[in-house]
Parts: sequence; structure tokens; C-alpha cells
Amino acid sequence: YLKKRFAPGMSPTDAADVVLASRANNPGVADLEIRAVIMQTVAGYQGFKAVYDFRLDIQGRKMPYRALSCGFMRDGWFYGISYTAAKRYYFQKDAEAFESVLRSFRLVEK
Repeated sequence: YLKKRFAPGMSPTDAADVVLASRANNPGVADLEIRAVIMQTVAGYQGFKAVYDFRLDIQGRKMPYRALSCGFMRDGWFYGISYTAAKRYYFQKDAEAFESVLRSFRLVEK
């Protein structure tokens, strides 16, 4: 659902805009609400962390979700990692596990 594109040298803020615009353009997503976009080091690179809420239509019910999307640009490539879960209970329950995975996220040279 990308209408914007990633580009070499793009700032973390611009990369976050691409990710969030893609989510907003997804026809299955409703009521997108961006809670925060902060600059954060990801895998040792200057990147972003975006927190947002949205609803998915599941069998006629609009179910609330929360997501964390983190990413950065390197050598013209976008690298990202995200976590999405039902907002009511599961998001908070496993958020620390995601943060632990995020802290261990690294690029490996070939």
C-alpha cells in the first residue's frame, strides 16, 4: 500500500512517514491513530520508533490493535521490525518481549 517510496539518504522521520502512510492506505485498516513517532537507535543506526493504534474488520467486528514499527535506512535499503497485537490485553503482555528482541536486532555482514 505504498504511495510514498523509500529513498537512499532518507531521514528516519521520512522513513517513518513511508511506513505510516502505507498502513493508512491499507483498505483493511480503519481509525488509524498515531500515538508517537520518536527517533531511536535501531541495530546501532539512527532510526525511528512509531506507536500507533488501528482497527481491523474481522468478521464484521472492528477489533482494536496497537503496533510498534521500528526501522532505519542503510545503503539505500530500509530495515524494519514491528510488533502488532490486540490492544486490550496482548499488546501490553508481550511488549517487553518485543523490546528485548528489538535490543538484540543486528545486521550481519555477509
